[in-house]
Amino acid sequence: MQCRRCGEQNMPGLDDCFSCGLTLGEEAPTPIATTPRVRASNPLAKHAPARPPRAPWRPPVVLRRWLLLPQAALDALTPGLSAWRGGDRRLAAGLLGGALLSAALIALTWTSIHHGWSLLLLNGVMLTSAAAATRRRSGAPEPWDALIGAGFAIAGVALIWLVWWAGFEQWRPRVGIAGAPDLASGTYLVAPLEGPPSVNDLVVVQNRGRLRGMGDRLVAPVLAVPGQEVSRGGSGQHRALLVDGAATPVLPLDPDARLPPLDSPIAVPEGYVVLYAEPLVLTPTDELLGYLSYRWAPAELRGPVPWPPEAP
Repeated sequence: MQCRRCGEQNMPGLDDCFSCGLTLGEEAPTPIATTPRVRASNPLAKHAPARPPRAPWRPPVVLRRWLLLPQAALDALTPGLSAWRGGDRRLAAGLLGGALLSAALIALTWTSIHHGWSLLLLNGVMLTSAAAATRRRSGAPEPWDALIGAGFAIAGVALIWLVWWAGFEQWRPRVGIAGAPDLASGTYLVAPLEGPPSVNDLVVVQNRGRLRGMGDRLVAPVLAVPGQEVSRGGSGQHRALLVDGAATPVLPLDPDARLPPLDSPIAVPEGYVVLYAEPLVLTPTDELLGYLSYRWAPAELRGPVPWPPEAP
């Protein structure tokens, strides 16, 4: 009998082909294709973040990348936004979480000596955000992309703090207090006067050498304003400062200081005030830097300045 697979003639009485072993009388099996099938598209390509092509590194190209500085500052102010747009969702979530955590710690440690650690964490988040975004935008090959990202990130964050410091110092200049009894020693913020000063306002004026040991700025309450007259009444232990003939309710900054001398009554004209400080002289309102509004340091006393002080 002839085998249907190999065509070999076999002896009568055999059940299987002597040559290939196939059962006689059965059809030959269909051959299986051995060529592997390959998809034309990569199924993982849609999950991989798109990266811009890297330009060849040349020194002139790097020098012209100074425009990355304002972009780095903006990326530092918006941590996680650039990474989210670039497709790196994990980095974006980490940066956003770090920013929220540092903001919460800043609020919780506002009156603590550990406030600086919260700012350090915020700086780290801002630097990471700016460095990652700048590295992606630079288009430089490794390792120059990492160096460019770190350099522009540091410059961008430094620019942010420089602008903040300059603007804050103009809006709220700081004054150092040298241990006045009613005010704890530390740094205070001065708010500009929004109108003519009032009696008992705690103002800051250029010292101009009138008081020694107080630095170049003098802090004192306003004793009298235009239209009032400052005089002296009583004698001995009953001497007192009078404003318009009545005892003044204004308390001196230093309650233990001696009463400032007054040779003759002082009539306050327009554009001047009299401060409760020694000596009692007319002070132009143009020389007033503002009023003491906020205590910046010590940290445990940070907050608005209470004035006049509460009676013991």
